[in-house]
Amino acid sequence: MEKRTTVIDTRIKKYDQELLEYQKQMSRMKPGAAQNAIKQRALRTLKQKKMYQSQLDQMQSQQFNMEQVHFASQTMQDTVTTVSAMKETKKALEKVSRKLDVGDVEKLTEELEDMMQDNNEIQEILGRNYTLSEDIDETELEGELEALAAESWLGDEEDELPVYLRDSNTVERSTTNTATERTSNHLGETSGDAVLDTDEYGLPA
Repeated sequence: MEKRTTVIDTRIKKYDQELLEYQKQMSRMKPGAAQNAIKQRALRTLKQKKMYQSQLDQMQSQQFNMEQVHFASQTMQDTVTTVSAMKETKKALEKVSRKLDVGDVEKLTEELEDMMQDNNEIQEILGRNYTLSEDIDETELEGELEALAAESWLGDEEDELPVYLRDSNTVERSTTNTATERTSNHLGETSGDAVLDTDEYGLPA
């Protein structure tokens, strides 16, 4: 049918071209026998075009109806397939549901929840810190840390200070050691090679 429709449509387009040509010829001719002859040809061509146009309309209408029927048939087949699949699914669900009990499923869920809770408690116990007591005050720990940092800073600062700014005990120890060394050297030079015993103040014993 599609091939027949294409042939008719081609003929109608051909008649349209002929009618356009006849119209141009009549527009250039004066009224008379020649113009009437062209006019008669144009009328016959228009009549043939109308006939083919009517056939084309009928064929297109038939084709449309066939497509509608085919679409409806395909839809019915799809519906049958869908209903059949739904029935099979229903049977499978009924078969499985017989093996399941809502109470058993609920009980199983509660048992799993209890097991998970026990596992969390075990993990929490295993993760406890045994090195420090939980009673230790964090504020006290921070104070000790600051004290250690201050002592370290003071020790570094004392080494960098000039002699006259250091602690008096440190200066005194340094002066005593220097005096002792000088006395020992002096006594050594006086006695030659003999080495004299000295007391804690650097004097001859």
